Amino acid sequence: MTSRQEIIQQAAEWVARIEGGELSNTEQQKLLLWREQSQEHERAWDAALQLKHMFDSVPTDLSKRVLSRKRVDRRLVLKSFIGLSFAVSTGWFTYTKLPWPVFFADYTTVAGEQKSVVLPDGTQLKLNTSTAVSIAFSDSVRKIQLHTGEILVQTTHHLPADDRPFVVNASQGNIHALGTRFSVYEKKLGNYSEIQVQVFEDAIKINPESTEKEIQIYSGQQISFTSKSISKPGRLTDLDPPWIHNQIIANDLKLGEFIREISRYRKGIVRCDPLVENLRISGVFQTNNTELALSIISETLPVKVSKLTEFFVIVSPKS
Repeated sequence: MTSRQEIIQQAAEWVARIEGGELSNTEQQKLLLWREQSQEHERAWDAALQLKHMFDSVPTDLSKRVLSRKRVDRRLVLKSFIGLSFAVSTGWFTYTKLPWPVFFADYTTVAGEQKSVVLPDGTQLKLNTSTAVSIAFSDSVRKIQLHTGEILVQTTHHLPADDRPFVVNASQGNIHALGTRFSVYEKKLGNYSEIQVQVFEDAIKINPESTEKEIQIYSGQQISFTSKSISKPGRLTDLDPPWIHNQIIANDLKLGEFIREISRYRKGIVRCDPLVENLRISGVFQTNNTELALSIISETLPVKVSKLTEFFVIVSPKS
């Protein structure tokens, strides 16, 4: 039986090969078959892609100095980076800072997948695409650790009431449920993240990690926060997050941000050229048909959608 370490190394090798643009049609089919062997293969693939994004975010001057040295192969460096990141992620500190919790979490979804879970206290938890959570219920607290992705939480109203605090812990702080229905999304923005919270019933309390600030928001409100700041509450227009209905609703959204959203639902990498990322797009798009969404973009905006491989798509200016 293949060990976890072997699966991770295989994922690293596949990502490194894609980096070199070397996949033939036969190799693409082999990659697809490898990913479909098990959930662990798909989790390792998603985690390796996230680590590749981290590798790509290394400051340009530093990466040029490293990769310009003689006999240094970027693909070898990338593969080694992924393998090393897994090794150090077993430590208590780096474990929460690297994407390998995707591999070890209690519940996960892969790109394009959603999953519903009923927790021991009756709370209903729904995971959106590419999400990983761990559950830590004790005698004193009920906690969900959101490692990555997006969740919808419906706390139970069953009697007798459970007096233990219910907390969602995210990378930037804690969200305390006050008998409520709410969503939490860890949104990746380059080298940092912000947490977006929407409340559909009752109320929640937010505590950013590095401040003493605390704010309570109520049904029909949404908010974003980082470890050091909290936005002003905004109004919600829907009773559900759009992803529950397999939708992305774009309202004069920057194309770069839209591409980041649509890429969450697609297996592989989708990149947006900086020359077109500030174009605006509006409409309702189906998350379960990303091919159609990309086709609509190419037909309505002055851009072209190029597939370098089945798993690597670039949106760039139309010639």
